[in-house]
Amino acid sequence: MIDKMVEEMKSKPFTMLMMAGMYAGMTFLWRSSASYAGVAELESLKSDVAGIREELTKTSLEQQLRSVRSELFTLQRTVEELNSGRKPVPQAYLARIDTLINDQDSLARRLTAIYSAEAAKSRGR
Repeated sequence: MIDKMVEEMKSKPFTMLMMAGMYAGMTFLWRSSASYAGVAELESLKSDVAGIREELTKTSLEQQLRSVRSELFTLQRTVEELNSGRKPVPQAYLARIDTLINDQDSLARRLTAIYSAEAAKSRGR
């Protein structure tokens, strides 16, 4: 998990800094206003923070999925080129492709679950 976060920060530092800043800002606002807020305001702030966390999670998963798909595409093209030239394909390439396909499926399932939950919430309103 940490490795993926570090990799994501290296590939898209501005996005990660912006997300971290938004999270820190909302946490600060929530903590500073919680002592003065009424119960309704506190619940509203909790809902807002939960919504921001969900959006950050969804955005992060979407970025990871794009990254996995890009690397998978590149590796598949490389393997096709090697096969067309009748050259041996390194086993590491094939293993990495299998790993990327599994990662892609996992990320897609998690995103589908998030999208389904959002659709259920919007229908419930």
